[in-house]
Amino acid sequence: MLKNNIHLAVERIANELPDPSEDMGLLTGEAGKALFYSYFSKLQGDNRFDDKIEASLVQVFDLINNGNLGTGFCSGLAGIVWCIEHLTSVELLEVDLDLEAIWGLLEEAVIYHSKRGYFDFLQGANGIVYSLLQCKPDKSERVITQWLEMLLYHAHKDKEGYVWDTILRKDSNQIVRNLSLSHGSSNTILVLTETLKHFPDNKLALQLVEGAVCYLMNSKHRSGFNCCFPPYISPGEEPGQSRLAWCYGDLGNAVALWGAGKLLQRTEWMQCAIEVMLFSAGRKNLELEHVTDACFCHGSAGIAQAFNHFYHETGRPEFDLARMYWLDQTLAFGKRTGGIGGYLMDRGSENAFVPEAGLLEGAAGVGMVLLDFLSEDKNRQGWDACFLLN
Repeated sequence: MLKNNIHLAVERIANELPDPSEDMGLLTGEAGKALFYSYFSKLQGDNRFDDKIEASLVQVFDLINNGNLGTGFCSGLAGIVWCIEHLTSVELLEVDLDLEAIWGLLEEAVIYHSKRGYFDFLQGANGIVYSLLQCKPDKSERVITQWLEMLLYHAHKDKEGYVWDTILRKDSNQIVRNLSLSHGSSNTILVLTETLKHFPDNKLALQLVEGAVCYLMNSKHRSGFNCCFPPYISPGEEPGQSRLAWCYGDLGNAVALWGAGKLLQRTEWMQCAIEVMLFSAGRKNLELEHVTDACFCHGSAGIAQAFNHFYHETGRPEFDLARMYWLDQTLAFGKRTGGIGGYLMDRGSENAFVPEAGLLEGAAGVGMVLLDFLSEDKNRQGWDACFLLN
């Protein structure tokens, strides 16, 4: 019965995703829709959505050819080349493209953002480096070395470890030491970990990941909070409460500690990740955790996928129960009138709930998570690496 309900929800999303838009991005637009349709077609074993896959990809390259040359991982070229490389590697797409011009743009963007100290995953240097590491690590070593040097240059280095400044919000000039997976040091830890997979003898990458993990672990709340880590550190202010979500908070911090600890065989980091996730498994108050929709970024689907990741990594029954709880919540959110497959995204404004198609904040991302639960593939093919979860 549960699998039937999941399948119906995915089918509704697939049938109701809108026609190609002017957004080419992996996490925000057409590349992400192509990813979703490709995986759903594989599961179905038919070609019903071939035309939609083609339409999305044609739109992506039409937009690029017309001068849409943003470079970020979320909505620009870095995410698009990651998507094409991924779909090709898992044999869901056959293309032969000359991407040399794009590589040059991405490498220039890494240097530009790194010199400014802009190490954001979604739009800054880290996400672009992550794409280069996935697609052409050997040819990008020079640029990656410069990125590492700039990380060291811009880091706050003290007895607590290494951390980097970010602007908290676009509408604010508040500078904080961000710990999050989306914008802060947790994604830096994971991109550094990915760097060490390809360049295991790089001493600077090792130094940086050790320093960043040290700062993160030293930031852990001692007591009195409904979370393990604050979302960010603002010098002169008391550390705050973080929500339960992919973008900010304990789940992303645990993913970073687990990924780095597993590669470098640091059992204390891995144990801390397990403890954080066990604590997070008890956080089920939707109102307290600000879970108001199903989107991947800050909604129930991203939470479900984080627990799904840890369940497949560890086999622990606590994570199995938690992932199924958040799967149920995700299905329950899919009943809103006017949504894509019943899914609306909470914008947090007066007209709060709106239809959204993308992977990060919309129905395609919900659909990808549901597909993972539907297939239960023991040899998971890693689509959620685009969210740093694999």
